[in-house]
This record gives sequence, C-alpha cells and structure tokens, in this order.
Amino acid sequence: METTNEIDKTLAVFLAKVCMQTYNQYANDGDFDIPDGYSLVEGFKATAINRTEWFGFIIKSGDNIVVAFRGTQSETDWLANANAYQTGYAFAPGRGKVHHGFMDIYESCRKQIINTLLSFPANSNIYITGHSLGAALAVINALDVAANTFFKPVMYNFAGPRVGNPIFAFQYNRLVTNSVRIVNEHDLVPKLPPVIILTPRPYKILYYQHVKRDYKISFQMNSIKGNHDINNYLEALAVL
Repeated sequence: METTNEIDKTLAVFLAKVCMQTYNQYANDGDFDIPDGYSLVEGFKATAINRTEWFGFIIKSGDNIVVAFRGTQSETDWLANANAYQTGYAFAPGRGKVHHGFMDIYESCRKQIINTLLSFPANSNIYITGHSLGAALAVINALDVAANTFFKPVMYNFAGPRVGNPIFAFQYNRLVTNSVRIVNEHDLVPKLPPVIILTPRPYKILYYQHVKRDYKISFQMNSIKGNHDINNYLEALAVL
C-alpha cells in the first residue's frame, strides 16, 4: 500500500467541509450550505437498490469544479454496501472489477455527472471527494473522469473502503495521478471489504486492494461511529 506524508491541508479541510454538506443535502431534501465563493452547478440523485436519494452535488468557483458524493445514510445504502460481489468496471475496458453495490449506485448517476463535467472548459480543475460510501463513489468517478474526459482529476476522500480488485487499483493508480485517501487509523471502514473474500460459490475468491495513496491521521472516539464520523475527521485535520 502506497502511503504519503504530504497533503494539501487547506484542500483537505475544505473538501471535508464539503463532504459534511452532502449529509445536509440528504437530510434537508436537497438544501445545503454552499461554500463562500462557490455556486451550485447542480445536485444529483442516485439509486441504492430500489430507492432514489440525494447523493451529492457539483459546485464551482472560477476554474475550480468540485464533485462531492455522500456516504451511507439509508437502509438501502447499507444493503448496497453489503453487496461485495464484484462486477467489471463498466466505463473503460481492461480496468478490472469493482464492488457491485458501489458500481450500481454510481451507474445510476454517472451520465448526469459526466455530461455536466464535459460542459466545462478543458482547463478546469476537477476535484472529486466523498466520505465513507461516498469515498468509494469518488474513486469510481475519478477513474471514469481520467479515462473518458480531457480532465486530470484530483481525488481526496475520507474514510473510504476498498473499491476494487488489484487490476482496478493498478489502472486507477496509473491514470489518477493526484489521489489521496485520508484514513483514521482507528476507523473500521477503510479495512473493509477484506483483502480476500471466500464466497459461497465453489472456487470463487474475491480480491480487494486499496488505491493509492493513504494519508493516516489518528483519533480515538471509542466507538465505531465516532471513529468514522466526518466531523471528527475534520477536527483532526484542522489541528494538523
């Protein structure tokens, strides 16, 4: 696993605050606080299992475009998280396999997001972020943008799980050159899915591998929820 001791702290803190607003968007039926100096391009919904929900938004300030994905909130989100069987990465040949539940959610909002990004000038700076389940969607989106547009995305996510198999991770690492996964060393979610999953299907083994690069922080809240909460990630980053 490739790690880094260097991040853009200002960017990390800003994007953590943006991730917090994805939860407000969900809770307030689309309404959230847009950061100062930014304007809303659009919010987007996605479908988890059979439920369509607010899942994120695109905001802009000058040449800077931010795509933000929300983490787990509903029961159907949890069901999607549990679907760890793998499916082929649909948006570029030979890119490996990814978590089926994550891919299904992303596919349901992908067309809207990519079409919107393609409406921006080629010199735009694309930042992609997310927390928890949203972190996984950010990884899937970052490779899609890198492989299928003229942009070179910057991906910063928080508390993200593993997303795909070693081939997917290799292809991602090759194409998404500015990528940081910010991880609390006491958080359980980045340790999931396991590196190896033995399935009930005969002779079927699933392999998962993290994409590059992880930046470790440390806070201990003595609970699974507390160690994973985006608010606590933000507090830890703010005092670095």
